[in-house]
Amino acid sequence: MKHFRPGLLESDDVLAAAPPLLIPFAFRVPIGLVDLRPWHVDSGNQGQTPSCAGHATGHFIRCTDWFLNDAYIALGTAGHEIYAAAKTLDGAPKADGTTLTAAVEGAKSLELLADGVTMYNVADPMQIMYSVHHSGSCLVGLNITDKWYKPAPQGGIADGGKSVGGHAVLVVGYYYVKGESDPRSWLIKNSWGTSYGIGGYCVLTHKEFMREFMYGVGIERRAGHTPGW
Repeated sequence: MKHFRPGLLESDDVLAAAPPLLIPFAFRVPIGLVDLRPWHVDSGNQGQTPSCAGHATGHFIRCTDWFLNDAYIALGTAGHEIYAAAKTLDGAPKADGTTLTAAVEGAKSLELLADGVTMYNVADPMQIMYSVHHSGSCLVGLNITDKWYKPAPQGGIADGGKSVGGHAVLVVGYYYVKGESDPRSWLIKNSWGTSYGIGGYCVLTHKEFMREFMYGVGIERRAGHTPGW
């Protein structure tokens, strides 16, 4: 695959200043395979552009009831538009890529997200799992490797490999075994088209996911929102 360009800035100072998510005491991690792909639709392919953060944010918006302009998102071009808006906000207009915080703020500026939604810092596996259940997915920034270019037929990404740069994706599920401290694997929605992996999705082992993990962003739901899953 030759269409990928690194598209995630490695630091997100605005998000770093935000407090991490505090998991409610009542939250219990569901056992077994958590797979929210049925609630996600394809929202475009980043192609040869570094717009992964825009596409990941567009994917998130499209799978929730938080978007304000359904027809615009349905065009499948929102990822590029969100990325362009983010570049006016991230303080690095000449650099390829942007931060996930800037992408979310860019979506707000385009009136694709309500002003009332807020972001929080996601920093560990439990917070990512909570965000998946609370919001349907979790935005994450990874420092991916060349193994991503050749996923297995079942969508698996091999451990190891050479780093190729920052990439923004959406976590939409995981496999968790009762009694273990962390998930065994993570289900990822990518932005490289539906021919990639399994219909546009791939799977990382927990070990490799944490090795590549840079930062995560959760988006707080509106008051009164009820997830559809």
